[in-house]
Amino acid sequence: MSRLHIMTSLLVVLAFAFGAGCGSDETPTSLPGALLVPPTPTDLFVVALGESSVQLTWEVSSADDVAGYRVFRFDDANPDTIMVGEPVVASYTDLNLVPNRTYTYFVTSRGTGGLLSDPSGALAVTPGIFTLRIDDGASYTNSRIVNLSFNTPEDVTSLRIAHTADLSAAAYIPFAGDELWELEDSEGLRSVFVQFRTVSGAESPVISDDITLDRVARILSVTENSGGAVLTAGDSILVVLRTGESGGTASFTVDGIAANVPLPWSPSTLDYRTWYVVSPDLVVDEAVVRGNFTDRAGNVAAEARSTTSLTIIGNPSGDPTPVVLSGPTELGTNWVALEWTENEDLDFSRYILYRGNVPSVEGDGDDQVIAILNNASVTSFVDSLNLLDATTYYYRVFVEDAEGLTARSNEVSATTENLAPAGVESFAVAAVDSPSTSVRLTWSAVSPATVHDFASYEVYRATSEAVSRTDELLSVIAGEIDTRSFLDETALQATVYYYRIYVVDEGGLATGSLVASATATDLDPSFLALSRPSVDQANQNVSLSWAQSPDPDFASYALYFFGSTNQTNPNPSNFGLVQIINNVQANSFTHYPQVTTTPYFVQYFLEVTDRAGRSTRSNTVQAVFGDAALPNIANLAVSVGSNVAVITFTTDVPTTIDIKYSADQPLLNQTVSHNQLAVSHSISVTGLTEATNYFYQIEATNESGATGFSAVQAFTTTAIGP
Repeated sequence: MSRLHIMTSLLVVLAFAFGAGCGSDETPTSLPGALLVPPTPTDLFVVALGESSVQLTWEVSSADDVAGYRVFRFDDANPDTIMVGEPVVASYTDLNLVPNRTYTYFVTSRGTGGLLSDPSGALAVTPGIFTLRIDDGASYTNSRIVNLSFNTPEDVTSLRIAHTADLSAAAYIPFAGDELWELEDSEGLRSVFVQFRTVSGAESPVISDDITLDRVARILSVTENSGGAVLTAGDSILVVLRTGESGGTASFTVDGIAANVPLPWSPSTLDYRTWYVVSPDLVVDEAVVRGNFTDRAGNVAAEARSTTSLTIIGNPSGDPTPVVLSGPTELGTNWVALEWTENEDLDFSRYILYRGNVPSVEGDGDDQVIAILNNASVTSFVDSLNLLDATTYYYRVFVEDAEGLTARSNEVSATTENLAPAGVESFAVAAVDSPSTSVRLTWSAVSPATVHDFASYEVYRATSEAVSRTDELLSVIAGEIDTRSFLDETALQATVYYYRIYVVDEGGLATGSLVASATATDLDPSFLALSRPSVDQANQNVSLSWAQSPDPDFASYALYFFGSTNQTNPNPSNFGLVQIINNVQANSFTHYPQVTTTPYFVQYFLEVTDRAGRSTRSNTVQAVFGDAALPNIANLAVSVGSNVAVITFTTDVPTTIDIKYSADQPLLNQTVSHNQLAVSHSISVTGLTEATNYFYQIEATNESGATGFSAVQAFTTTAIGP
């Protein structure tokens, strides 16, 4: 509703109220209370309580003729005015607002006769987010004195601060911007809690921030892995500095050869480490490694020294000077770019680049030559020789001189980027024939040669054509690249499904097939058993009930009736239609047969029809009006074997018996009869299948031809042991 529409509505109401007497010659001297316009709200005050709520208050000159109020709002994103509340007192709290969005409010009074006042003046407010930051969001500090900075709405006048969430003992102080605060005197995670108060007296939620107090940095050890061996050009040294904490800055120094060499953090080994390659010009005798460390809080640790020493003699043998190979400068899904330092030996002959699939490239065995470069100034190369995506390779550059002597560089590794795998090329789905509603999926398996990092097939299903990995996941077929089929056994009959197969690689990338669809087989409607009817003799009606149809393609229930003054066994074609019910949730019906004389026998059956026109008929039930009684079946018991069931029961009068039964579904299309009149009955049903569920119903007929029916019952035959 727009703001103009609200004002127009108010004017129309007032015009109607005051123009009601225009057809009379009498001039009213006063208005009834029901036609009095209530006073207009004044002194509207709006204050933001936090990031998502505001509080409104207002005044009226007299509340005697006011039955309540209506609060209206519009905002930056929604210019149309909406009513947000109808309080009966002169205040209202509006919740669930969007932070930093400007909302404009006005209020009208509602009189006891339903008339509305003119709207109050409009006021705008912007709910703000209360935030607290310790030392501008730092995670660590080495000082107990920290700076607290805040972000609040403009109407905040005071605040209180505490070490815990319980601020009841903390006093409010004037709010003047940033505050200095002293943390508790113990190292570890420290918290600060703050609450604000607005000019209206409203209190904000309690907010908090954390910072870790850390005032000491230590170096636990500094080690190198030479083991006392004399090192020459091209050898690598592993330097490790352990501190017990991450996030700091570490470096090492070896007097005479290296100063302040960075040691990056290794998350896998939880220490700072790097490999240092010995260049030909380095010479040092029994030098120790000195480690330095500054932690994340800025604390500087005391320098530590290794307990072992380094001896380096550079390049004393006259062999070629090795180059230093950098890590890969760039790489893609099937290429790696390499760079190395230039060899300046006068007898340089060539660079030989080797690549291996495992670490320790020695230039022999399975290592592959990928390039031979005869120009010493050429110090880069792009390897694109038969590389696979998402694969790690290892490299060395060998320098060969004019005499055939060689020197190898350090070794580097590179992992190519992952490439989305190839998808399956052919994909088809087909519904399995009745009595199954399953759908079979088949596809062409991808080749290990095209998807070397295969992880799984993922099978997805949807009820619309746009199938993606956000739809229902039916199966993950992991590691079995040769799999070519899948059976969806959860499909519902007569339902159209859309399927897609995704090929997923070890890096998590996936490629989907084309979408294929199938309609699950439409089965006959499920059999529904009519329960024994209830007869109301006084009102001459019959109450019938049944279970709700579970079929997704349900169309209708049809109830059929046959009535006679004599009990007969009519053909279903002689029954008349009573009612067609299209509501699948319907499970009962009351029928009023036209009973003109008694006894009067009534029989019913229910027919369920699906959208394809298939129908399934229920069992037949019978009831009688008048003094005639139908045989009553009692004391029912079943003894079950693997291929036989013995059914025992009693009837209140001598009767003959028909037992109708069927397997798996209650179709009741087979019959066992016992034509001797008796009150105690024991009837064997033979020729059954082991481990199978059977349904049955007993029909007991007395000497006068009246037939009583049991409810539809079930039993399961036993399995034959191994």
